[in-house]
Amino acid sequence: MPLADDLTKAEIKTDAAGRVLAVGLDGGWVYLEISDDDGATPKPWPDGTLRKPICAVDEEPPTIAVFHDGTLIVCATQSGLVRTFLSRDDGEHWEGL
Repeated sequence: MPLADDLTKAEIKTDAAGRVLAVGLDGGWVYLEISDDDGATPKPWPDGTLRKPICAVDEEPPTIAVFHDGTLIVCATQSGLVRTFLSRDDGEHWEGL
């Protein structure tokens, strides 16, 4: 299954290491998927899942910023307000700002 094939309104970026990252919607949630093979398949997370949940959201498309040190920032709309979420460990854990 190609990266982000199961996500709607996905945004896809590439990080400094050449990995492809996709953030998108499914069932009212924003998820992150990462690929090490140019987006051909999602890379499993340590818990065995293929995507990492970030937050529950409205149906507006999320956006992702990818920084050289592995920091990720996702912006998404919750109840009409733009919320910002930060990961300092390549998407494994997320915190709201």
